[in-house]
Amino acid sequence: MFGLQLRSLGPMFILHPSRGQRDSQSRLVFLLYTLLNSVLKMNPVVSQPGYGSVVSASSDWQTGTFDCFDDIGICLCGTFCFTCLACQVAADMNECCLCGSTVAMRTLYRTRYGIPGSICDDYMVTLCCPLCSLCQIKRDINRRRANRTF
Repeated sequence: MFGLQLRSLGPMFILHPSRGQRDSQSRLVFLLYTLLNSVLKMNPVVSQPGYGSVVSASSDWQTGTFDCFDDIGICLCGTFCFTCLACQVAADMNECCLCGSTVAMRTLYRTRYGIPGSICDDYMVTLCCPLCSLCQIKRDINRRRANRTF
């Protein structure tokens, strides 16, 4: 295409300009060469940065998914004003009000407190029973606050 030569140096390939190219093509090749070499020298991210003070010890949910009647106030709030409860959860987590009842919020909460599970689990719980999922997070927040671990 631009008259580039591709030379192999062990596991790495490097672009070199061909002889006799015009200046603009040589500059383009040099930029590509520099970019490619810098990308190949980068170290991959093997662990993601945490958020705030992450609890390192593994814990579990304070209540079960279907233990809605453990706190009837949360259950009633979620039943009659789901959006209000979602906004309360989001505010407790210092997140946007629109994110309160999402899979992302559940996953964020679970990973922040070392609760075992997966994104797939979070998705299925949130999809199948969003009210129970949201009530569980709010009950968990309240219990962790009472224990001064929130």
